[in-house]
Amino acid sequence: MDGNDEPDSSTLRSNIQQCGTALQRVLEHLAKQTGWKFSVLMGGPDPLTPEGGNIITSLHVGKTKGGRDFADVYSSFEGEVVQAYGEFLSKVFGEHVFNERA
Repeated sequence: MDGNDEPDSSTLRSNIQQCGTALQRVLEHLAKQTGWKFSVLMGGPDPLTPEGGNIITSLHVGKTKGGRDFADVYSSFEGEVVQAYGEFLSKVFGEHVFNERA
């Protein structure tokens, strides 16, 4: 692949699937270094089935003493946060949104 070539759909899918693991490592390191907690939303079309709509996934580093992360504690996470992010993605990529939580 030269500088002008875009990755093919399979390569994009593989790269997307690696995001969670890579971000998890980075965020865990940052949490350890700062004492902070992190939540990330990411999404876009599935490169293998772009007509299927957008996929949204979230990643959370940091839990309460009861073992719950931000999405678990905030009962409206799916209905408010993810939905608002989905509306943003639909303006960027298209109308359909599918949710998938990491």
